[in-house]
Amino acid sequence: MKAKINQEISDRQAGDSALNSAKLDKAGGTISGDLAVQGKLTLDADDVADVAFDDWIAFTHWVQPCEGNSGAWENLGFAWKSVTDALGKTLYVPIRGIIGAELVSVDVGLHNVGAVSTNGILGFSTSDLANFIGGSIDFGEVTIGVNGSESVIRNVVLVDPQPPHQDLPFAFDLARPLWLRLKTGGSNILFTGARLNYRRKRVAV
Repeated sequence: MKAKINQEISDRQAGDSALNSAKLDKAGGTISGDLAVQGKLTLDADDVADVAFDDWIAFTHWVQPCEGNSGAWENLGFAWKSVTDALGKTLYVPIRGIIGAELVSVDVGLHNVGAVSTNGILGFSTSDLANFIGGSIDFGEVTIGVNGSESVIRNVVLVDPQPPHQDLPFAFDLARPLWLRLKTGGSNILFTGARLNYRRKRVAV
């Protein structure tokens, strides 16, 4: 009986060891689920600098309509207005890049001054400054409907520029700028501004 109990304890310990090893033996990525550590956790001195804590500071920046630009949309001063047959004619809004910060999402303001419901198509563009044309990428496109005489604020979440375009904040560096793109399926849509939602790591003290 004692031998059987000892064997069961040994089997359970081996199972726990295998489970924890499977969770921890990976390069990068995220461990899903709970990880129970029996006793203290000891890190080699060389590894301490590689331990990071997710302690983020969130902050915002407002984008005024005048910061956008387009050769096809109409500049009203207080807003940009889409024109007839606007599909494919793009309003570009440069996004302020802050080194060391990430852009999590953008709240986009739209208003339909017409009586007919119209779609707004929002997306992002980035490019490699060393290969500006060849390194251009359009990504994260979403379509929303704006009813006649309606104002909407749509939160557009940033995604990975590379397929399969999973949700991922855009990390700014010196090599890649970022733009918000706006197209519509017709006239009478106003771009009334945007709010950029950033985050950055808290500075250790």
